[in-house]
Formats: sequence, C-alpha cells, structure tokens
Amino acid sequence: MDSLPVRRDHEVRKIRLQTVAEQGIPLLRTTNKGCSMDNTYVKKFMKVIESICVILLSIILLSICYQIICRIFHIGQGFTEELSRYAFIIMVFIGSPLVAAEGLHIAVDLLYNALPKSWKRGFDFIDSVLLIVVSVVVLIGTQMLLARNKGIVASSLSWFRMNWAYWVVFFSFVIQIVIALAQIVLTILNKKTTMSLIAEQQALETLEVEVRV
Repeated sequence: MDSLPVRRDHEVRKIRLQTVAEQGIPLLRTTNKGCSMDNTYVKKFMKVIESICVILLSIILLSICYQIICRIFHIGQGFTEELSRYAFIIMVFIGSPLVAAEGLHIAVDLLYNALPKSWKRGFDFIDSVLLIVVSVVVLIGTQMLLARNKGIVASSLSWFRMNWAYWVVFFSFVIQIVIALAQIVLTILNKKTTMSLIAEQQALETLEVEVRV
C-alpha cells in the first residue's frame, strides 16, 4: 500500500495562507489601510490593550496567591487585597474598548437575531449613539472625581494615587467614543463594525489539521 505524500512545513504554510486568503479572512501580516475595524493599526493598538490586561490579570493572580501564603504562615500584610482590587478595576476599564471593538459585550440578542439585516443596521446605529451619550456622561462625572481626589493616595498603597484609576476610566471612555463613532460610520457604509484578534489564528489552526490530513 502506497503511503500518502507528506508535505513540507513551508508547503503546508503556503497552502494555509492561500486558503485563508480565498476565504476572505484578513491577515495581521497584511497591510489593511481601508475604513475597517480590521485595520492593521487598529489591531496592533488592541493587541497592546490585550497585553496590558494580561499583565494586570497576572498581578491579580500573584497578589491573591501571595495573600493565601501569608495567611497560611500568619504573616501580616495589608496591600495585596487593595492591589488586586485596583488592578481588577483598571483591567476592566482598559479592556472595555477591546470588548466593544470585538462586539463581545453581554447582550440579550434573541430579538436582534430575528430581525432582517437592514433593521440590525438601525439597531447598531442606535446602540453606538447610546454608547457615545453614556460615555460623555461618564467623562463629565470622571472630571469631577479627578478634581475631588487630587493628591489622595490609597490607604495601603502609599505610592498609588487615586486619580490614576480615574484617568484610566477617562481614557477608556474616550477610546470607546472613538470606537462608537467608527462603528457609526461603518454602519452607514454597510461594512463590518466589529473585529476579531483571533480569527486568523483559529482559521489557520483548523486549516493546518485539514491540510495535513
């Protein structure tokens, strides 16, 4: 019985890229400068946000593990709980624009999925407008908190100024306003309003298995 031909790694890679291109999946290594959420620079910026969230999640994990160890050995410490709390808050607000760009915010979409495409575009437009309105209200409130908490530091973290957390909230909603404006434009142009940082990776992993078989 003849054995199946074995393709070399570079041949497999070439077939994978060709198949992905035929399916219309945007690759991160290509230059996409058009009006799209899949723009290369947008994805690079979101990748930076994703990396920051991973670092903050690691800080939370290490802080909680250290706190557990200290409790087991009856070692007094009081900063881990507050450090993990502020890291969690910052992670949530930094990651919020990323979730908005990928369209992964929690939503009840039973009625939305049953609507025709033209109606969905209308709801997407209203959703983006409401996001901008809410973001503006939050920005106004954040400016007031920045003024009130000037010079105040955390109780157990003397180096951490409370305004740092509020500045993160401020810039988070500024980015969300930019994303919402871009999604409004894309909705009007009838283009894709969301992005995916892992679409290429998932597609290539699937194709690699299929090609090798």
